Amino acid sequence: MEPYLQADAYLHVASQVLAKLNRAFVAQQPDDCHTNLRYKDSEKRIYGRRIMVPDAGLQFLPSIHLPTMKLEMVHPTTKSIVASLSMAGKPISEFNEELVAWLKEHTLETLIFRENMHYDIPDYGIDSYRALTQEELTAWHEGRKQANQLLDALATKLAQTDKKSRIWPHHFDTGIYVKLESGVGIGAGFAMKDKYCNEPYFYLAVYSDEHEFPSDTKLTHGLWVSDERFNGAVIAFPSNHVEEFFAEVLTAYGLA
Repeated sequence: MEPYLQADAYLHVASQVLAKLNRAFVAQQPDDCHTNLRYKDSEKRIYGRRIMVPDAGLQFLPSIHLPTMKLEMVHPTTKSIVASLSMAGKPISEFNEELVAWLKEHTLETLIFRENMHYDIPDYGIDSYRALTQEELTAWHEGRKQANQLLDALATKLAQTDKKSRIWPHHFDTGIYVKLESGVGIGAGFAMKDKYCNEPYFYLAVYSDEHEFPSDTKLTHGLWVSDERFNGAVIAFPSNHVEEFFAEVLTAYGLA
């Protein structure tokens, strides 16, 4: 598990550059979804949102290519690499200045990009970018690939939607939120280890005034957790029972 945890912390820091690009150059949304990301496991890339620069005739998807630890601007249609900036081996401050220079060269305003994000992430003691080890890359890729597959399938099952899971840069969880025709909201995801679980974990929570939190129902897989921030169920990773866990939690809420 240690290689996964190391990669999780490091990529949480590295992904903030994508979140900052999203915040600076993508239309703002009330729920902050304009800052979120997607891990394309087939490419081993974490993608930001599409950025367009009409005056320069430029459009690209900012991405971090994990095997090379390069920030690559990918054309959304042709998939060609518009620009590539190496991250590995550079202090974060030095890399940011290199990126700011590229943005200015392409007529993109850098003031908002330079500002701190409107949230804090843990202090991991990381001040330079580095390459992932093969063990870290494999562990993180497999974990987030499984998260994509299970959560995308759950969204389709619940709401018949092709909505894909996204990574939220604040907590760095891969998550979905779907609203049923009844108005019930369901949030599920794959989170970093925190106070709810000492390992990375899958979670599911239901948001409804008509469905009480069924914490007195015994779960075969996972456990209920509840506090002022979260009422739902969690199951530690790795597990072969995540699909059963989702089904069991939904059944407890009377939603299966």
